Amino acid sequence: MAKEISAYSMGRIILYDTVSAKGRIHKLSIINEKETKSMLQKIFYLALAGAAGTLVRYFLSTIVQKNVATHFPFGTAAVNIIGCLLFGLIWALTQNKFQISPQVRIIIFAGFFGAFTTFSAYIFETNHLMGNAQWLHATGNCLIQNILGMCAIVIGLTIGSLI
Repeated sequence: MAKEISAYSMGRIILYDTVSAKGRIHKLSIINEKETKSMLQKIFYLALAGAAGTLVRYFLSTIVQKNVATHFPFGTAAVNIIGCLLFGLIWALTQNKFQISPQVRIIIFAGFFGAFTTFSAYIFETNHLMGNAQWLHATGNCLIQNILGMCAIVIGLTIGSLI
């Protein structure tokens, strides 16, 4: 059975794979200290962007939902549609006008937007509506979020490419 172990030697982290049946140690890879710090820094920024996306999602959906007099999940719909619009806009801008590194792109799109847009909440809420036999609301939720979300990302991409 393989077991991973690591060692620290002269500024390097060395990852090993031991095979216990024969007692041999096979070196898998060497990661230097600079690469390790860089990787940890990327993870930190990704987590920070995810936290920011989560907080923005929470406050925006709460504000929207508190201002409508219905059980229809307009807060989640607003977050998803705005998220699609901003995703398309920022993607187009960073493709056409403002060059950013692949690392920053991952932080923005996987970190912030991955936490900001809430399609898991959208599916959960639609399932809840169906479970309560609110078929019109469930169908409307699917249509509004998918059609307007698609329109919003196209508009965002178009605006971003024109700027």
